[in-house]
Amino acid sequence: MGDYKKYIFPLLKGKKPDDPSFSRDYLKFKYSIKKLIKKTFSYAFTPQIEALFKKAYGEDYLEDLFQEFLLRLVQNREIVLQLEFINERYLLSIIQNIIYYHLSSGFRLIEKQISFEELNPDSEKEEKVKAEEKIAPQAYDYLKRLKITHWLNELQIKLSEKDVEAL
Repeated sequence: MGDYKKYIFPLLKGKKPDDPSFSRDYLKFKYSIKKLIKKTFSYAFTPQIEALFKKAYGEDYLEDLFQEFLLRLVQNREIVLQLEFINERYLLSIIQNIIYYHLSSGFRLIEKQISFEELNPDSEKEEKVKAEEKIAPQAYDYLKRLKITHWLNELQIKLSEKDVEAL
């Protein structure tokens, strides 16, 4: 395949794989990406590395890596949608980075489920989340104390000794 844009763009714009007008292209794309994953294992890694993936994820390891490949595309949707041409070399580098990630992380799969509704740009909703909901309470408390310490240091620099004592 030359340009993979005709397969990737519809997915990133919300087209579902089971859509009759797209399902055949999606299956062709999925098959070619799995071939690229096998190709990446053969040219960039040893057969033992591929055997590790089979052992860690089972015989269906190509499907797991394909799903993670899709997730990576979704995470970088804005960048990918700006590309004029998506060639095999670009996709091979994404796949290689995914494999390196798994090797460095001790074979932990990303535990994120995505639905094809999430791919639709019209359905995106910005959610404001408070910092204390995203990070551990201890880290949040530390950051609050650090901010207060910074303010006190700034006050000591800007205020005279009498003003600081009065506080």
